Amino acid sequence: RGGDRLLSLCTEHAHLGCVDAFVSHSWHDNPWHKWQALQAWCEDFRLAQHREPLLWIDRACINQDDVSADLPYLPVYLAASQRMLILAGETYLTRLW
Repeated sequence: RGGDRLLSLCTEHAHLGCVDAFVSHSWHDNPWHKWQALQAWCEDFRLAQHREPLLWIDRACINQDDVSADLPYLPVYLAASQRMLILAGETYLTRLW
């Protein structure tokens, strides 16, 4: 999965409480709509904070070759974030953890 390896190069370790947003979404919702919503949120964040946000995004932060190994840590990842950013589409409420 070359794309996942390239994505992992964009990640960095973060200390507890230093992640600006834990991004929550459904894989079944429209990716373009989610991308537009994420970009709008990031732009608002940049204008308010004068820096790029540090995001927790599952595809980048969970080993996609062994997802079950990282799932027990989701509460820790969420607790380490300042806020939860929900990209809610049509299926979000039916696909929650």
